[in-house]
Amino acid sequence: MSTLLENFGIQSVYHYAPLHYLPFIVRQKELLSKPILRQLGFLDTHFRSTSRKQDLKRGFEEYVHLTIEQYPNILRAKLSRGFPHFKISISASVIDATEYHLCRFNIAKTRYLKGGKKAPQESPENGRYYNNKRLPIAVNSEEKEALLSANNKKNMIEVLVPQRVSLAEKVSFEFFHNSSSYKLY
Repeated sequence: MSTLLENFGIQSVYHYAPLHYLPFIVRQKELLSKPILRQLGFLDTHFRSTSRKQDLKRGFEEYVHLTIEQYPNILRAKLSRGFPHFKISISASVIDATEYHLCRFNIAKTRYLKGGKKAPQESPENGRYYNNKRLPIAVNSEEKEALLSANNKKNMIEVLVPQRVSLAEKVSFEFFHNSSSYKLY
């Protein structure tokens, strides 16, 4: 039986990180949100400063941020500057078995937010504003399906998992440096 993500041709979701994060992630066997990482003793200097600040201001700090894009622009930009990274591929069926939300906007980079003149409108294509979120998200199955129908393969979509993502099953790692790529399963 296929899952909602698989129904849209999404077999995996991805998390990208600098190579020096690898030992901690492998030891933990999970991806953790910023508040949990702080509880474990990580200082704010550990996080990417731009995304950390934006996640907090925009109401998305409690999530682990994943994407359905295999090679997003930020990865290409980091690699072109000589920063080795890795990708964790997680089976869509694993994500669909957990709580997750979808956002069709790049949370760290979007300029137009709730409260501004050009704030994204609530709609089936964009999702709805929930709690302290400054961007709309899709939370329930119907909202996720509508957002994916309108945006899959057209716009960036972030997959947001509250607090943590287990890496216990159906995961692979791929390592990047410049234009080189190496896979581990």
